[in-house]
Amino acid sequence: MRAAEENKNSSVKKIRLSENGRIVDEQLYKWFVETRSRNAPISGKIIQEKALLIAKNIGYDDFKASNGWLEKFNSRNAISSRVISGESGDLDINTVSLWMQSLPTLIAGYDLSNVFNCDETGLFWRGIPDRTLALRSDECKGGKLAKERLTVLFTALATGEKLTPLVIGKSANPRCFKKRKPDGFQYYNNKSAWMTTTIFDRYLDNLNSYFRGCSRNILLFMDNASVHFQKELSNIKIIFLPPNTTSGC
Repeated sequence: MRAAEENKNSSVKKIRLSENGRIVDEQLYKWFVETRSRNAPISGKIIQEKALLIAKNIGYDDFKASNGWLEKFNSRNAISSRVISGESGDLDINTVSLWMQSLPTLIAGYDLSNVFNCDETGLFWRGIPDRTLALRSDECKGGKLAKERLTVLFTALATGEKLTPLVIGKSANPRCFKKRKPDGFQYYNNKSAWMTTTIFDRYLDNLNSYFRGCSRNILLFMDNASVHFQKELSNIKIIFLPPNTTSGC
C-alpha cells in the first residue's frame, strides 16, 4: 500500500472502495506516476481507457470509467490539469504601442478590403498536447517534441478574406497526393520543409499576378523574418512589422 501522503488529498472526503476498485485505483496510480516520470502527457480519456484495461485484466466486468469516476480518481490522488512548460517570446510593448499609433498613416489610401497580413506557422503533424494531467507536486516538464512538420503560409485580409494557403513539405510527391497535387493550396518542397527566399519570391510573384488580374492594389504586412524581403511589385506594397512584435500587432 502506498503512503497516504503520496497520493491522498486531505481536503477530500474519503470514499470506501470495493476490493476490485482499490486494485484498479492502485495499479492505475502506479502507471500514472511511471508514465509522468517519462514526461509523457496524459489526458482524462487516456486515464479512463487505461482504467478499463486494468479492470478487464482483473475480471472487474462491472467497472465503468465514467466522467464522475475520473473526477473522483483525480481528486483522491491530487491530480490536476496542467500546462506543460515551454518557451515564451519576447514582446516589446512600447514598440507595439508606437507602431499602432502610426498604423492609420501606414494604411492611408488603402481600404481595409485591400489590407492583408501573411505569416508562416509550423504544422507538427505528430505533435503531442501541451496540457497533461499531473500531480499537483509535479514540475510538469515536457519530453522531447516530435520534429516532423510542414510549414504553412497564411495570407488573410483585415476584413476576413483568406487567400489560398501555401504548404511546404519535404517530399516532392507525397503519397497522399496520389500522383497529383490536390486543389485548395499551393505546394512546394525542400529538404527542411522550411520557407526559403526562393519559395517566398515565387509566392509574391504569383500573388502579384493574381491581384493584377483582379485590378486590385493591396498592402501586405509581414514580419521581418530573414526569408522575407522587400520587393517592388506592381500591385503589392510590402510593409514589415517591427522586430519582436508579431504577437502584439
